[in-house]
Amino acid sequence: MPTPKRFSMIPHHLPLPWVAVPGTALGWRVCADACTGSVGSVAGMALLKVKFNQKKRVKLAQGLWLMNWFSVFAGILVFSMGLFLKIELRKRSEVMDNSESHFVPNSLILVGILSCAFNGFAGKICYDSLDPAKFAKWKPMLKPYLALCCVFNMLIFFVALICFLMRGSLESTLAQGLKNGMKFYRDTDTPGRCFMKKTIDMLQIEFKCCGNNGYKDWFEIQWISNRYLDFSSKEVKDRIKSNVDGRYLVDGVPFSCCNPSSPRPCIQYQVTNNSAHYSYDYQTEELNLWRRGCREALLNYYSGMMSSMGAVILLVWLFEMSVMVGLRLLHTSLESIANPEDPECESEGWVLENSLKDTFKSALENLKKLGKFNQVEAGAEGAEGEEGGKTPAITTIIFEIRIPRKGQAGKLTTSELTLSEKRLSYAFLIYNNKKSVYVLTREGTVNICIERIAF
Repeated sequence: MPTPKRFSMIPHHLPLPWVAVPGTALGWRVCADACTGSVGSVAGMALLKVKFNQKKRVKLAQGLWLMNWFSVFAGILVFSMGLFLKIELRKRSEVMDNSESHFVPNSLILVGILSCAFNGFAGKICYDSLDPAKFAKWKPMLKPYLALCCVFNMLIFFVALICFLMRGSLESTLAQGLKNGMKFYRDTDTPGRCFMKKTIDMLQIEFKCCGNNGYKDWFEIQWISNRYLDFSSKEVKDRIKSNVDGRYLVDGVPFSCCNPSSPRPCIQYQVTNNSAHYSYDYQTEELNLWRRGCREALLNYYSGMMSSMGAVILLVWLFEMSVMVGLRLLHTSLESIANPEDPECESEGWVLENSLKDTFKSALENLKKLGKFNQVEAGAEGAEGEEGGKTPAITTIIFEIRIPRKGQAGKLTTSELTLSEKRLSYAFLIYNNKKSVYVLTREGTVNICIERIAF
């Protein structure tokens, strides 16, 4: 046997040397004495590692089953809140400028529906996890499901933030909508606007407000219809002529601006004319009109409602996060059982295989590799077009990895990695770019560097 040849590229995270020796006709044999714990004992550096026995796993599954059904009811609550908010916004849609304000209730309805679906499915998984035969069919779905749960929890958190941050957008929507509504207050004979007067009056009575920013807003628009003006009257003619736009403006407000709690009869006309009323000074006296604008009143009403809903959504998010963590612990504790035929044996569960820092780095590396893989595939397809009907000489490479395990240190295991023509091109390009190859064996994922592959 020839002298082993060392790799020119040694993985920096493995302290022991990697060597390559000529193998079978299929290619090179790659042997490595990896440090203990790099593959076999992933849980050694795991985040939130917990030891489980059969009794603890059963209790965890039962607790998660119950929590998932509580989450279903929480989803129904979120759905109901979204529906209620949507109805409340529709009631005053005539004084809102656009439909952007419906983004929050629509998001709440969506989150509520997804919460019921996700947690109902998770409850079924937890129930079946008590029976190994039933749980086997769910195993392939658990990792994708947990990934979807992460995305769903991010959506819940985003919706909760939106509930707190919608005040600015809602304020501009109400300001413009109320301004337009007050302009159309007089159009009781115009189709499509005939109910605007009733809408504004009921709004001012219900929320105890007047105008957009205050009662003086009514002084700047003609809110009395021409149908009820006597154009033969000198006063009416003079008012219309004195206005550049030919509008009939008065220092008065609609009756709905009057405060019924005031002991004085409502002064809704000639509000700023002190001589028109006995013992009256509009600048010093407490007017019997609502001083607060309807924009402020509606904004406080809706923003207070959405802030309360946002707090509820945050609580739901925290509960959903705890359910997801518990489901991850259950998943890993069942996956790490050494002997599946002996359900009584102990196992370990964890939330992350590595620390947060390492997991974040790994995620970034995977994203980079995904982008490079797309470039490689495009290059491989071009090479396929040039080579036409050529077939690769070898499509299977055998790697022999020496992985020390507990109680079986130094045992030689074999894993076959079947590669398509594109994958072979990918392997060579990886080498040219001095990148690592991840080989999946029965013991775990091994990060190796290939110096060359000979056929």
